[in-house]
Amino acid sequence: MKKNDVYQVFDSRFNKDDMYKQISNELKKQKGKQVIMKYSFASILFIFVVSGFFISKNIFDQKEVPSAFDEIKDEIYINEVDNTIYDSVSNLDVHVLDSKYSNFDVVPISVQVPDDLKLDTIHLVYIKNDQTNEYDILHDVIQCYRGNERGVNVSYSSIGEVLRDVDIPNGSVSIISGIEVMISKNDETFISQFKYHDIYYDIESYCLTIDEVINMIKSIIE
Repeated sequence: MKKNDVYQVFDSRFNKDDMYKQISNELKKQKGKQVIMKYSFASILFIFVVSGFFISKNIFDQKEVPSAFDEIKDEIYINEVDNTIYDSVSNLDVHVLDSKYSNFDVVPISVQVPDDLKLDTIHLVYIKNDQTNEYDILHDVIQCYRGNERGVNVSYSSIGEVLRDVDIPNGSVSIISGIEVMISKNDETFISQFKYHDIYYDIESYCLTIDEVINMIKSIIE
């Protein structure tokens, strides 16, 4: 068979234009798949990189955020006062009534006192009503705890600072559980004054340690 005849037979059975188109299309498909694989791999790699960044960032961010349960450090200052504060005669114009003689029931507030102290009495301190001229405005409630040669008066008021026979000079302020507390000391007596949730407190203790006093304050604040 002549060379030209071979070309004619080949061309008749396999149209070279059609084959060229098929081969060209096949190459385009292969190239397209390679491009898709290339960009798919790039996309997946990008996702892993971004995800890794945010995960690591989240871990570091968590380390930088302080815990809500971190203990608040207390700052304790004891202001020494001398006996001259008791020299003046009290001119406090009040009427003090034992709660058992009151017309209404008084529910004592919860406070953690040392185990050897027991609630002895609750006193109600009334001030004069200018309109009625009667002592019918309840200003303070005093819970008195007593033990063997030890005791504490826990006083509180919702209308103003607890009334006292003597004025306690201002001094350095302590911080207990985030609350400002004025702690004064005279011999074996501690006087702690603070305001919490719009209630004024005045705790006067006899022969108690400063740790016992702080525990009582914290039992009210916390």
